Amino acid sequence: MREVTLGIRSKNILQDLAHKAGVSLVVADCRPLDRDSMVMLVELQGIPEAIETALKETRLLEGVKQSYVVSETPGVTRVMVTLDKPGVCRASTGEAIMCLDCPFNSTEIPSKWRLVLRGANNLGALLRRLSDEGINAALEGYSPLGTTTPPTEDYKVITTAINEGYFDFPRRISLIGISERTNVPVSEVKRVLEEKTGERR
Repeated sequence: MREVTLGIRSKNILQDLAHKAGVSLVVADCRPLDRDSMVMLVELQGIPEAIETALKETRLLEGVKQSYVVSETPGVTRVMVTLDKPGVCRASTGEAIMCLDCPFNSTEIPSKWRLVLRGANNLGALLRRLSDEGINAALEGYSPLGTTTPPTEDYKVITTAINEGYFDFPRRISLIGISERTNVPVSEVKRVLEEKTGERR
């Protein structure tokens, strides 16, 4: 198991909507509904007028199929939203991923996405799928689950490979290029990428 943190550059329509309406928004939970759709439990916090505006705007978002209130307390409204799977969620399908932090909760740019991958080879597959969805992802953290400091050499190799375009098509950097940038022998670069991401050449 690996804990990975990615910086994701893609549309975050939920936080854009929340900012515009003047509310805070948190995706409390999500579940796949079918192959193309998912359900999110979204919590809105703010003054009643701002929450009402956010509810109306949510129903108008592209890809939203249904939206209804499931509970209300003063200043907090929980909403069940059925929508087309966003690109990040489509990319993660089948990669045995468990989100630790939802990228749609991030108000930063790029959005932070912290997740767990079951197998080391899932990282390469996830990055390819994100790229296929037109989503730019940069590795910001990679470590065995339960550790705080990733292996330095492995981390340098994987970070350089991702950020310099090794997984892009066509590739923007070679094994030799990664070796030169990290001062890690080519044979070790190859081993790390095969072992940690499942990438074979």
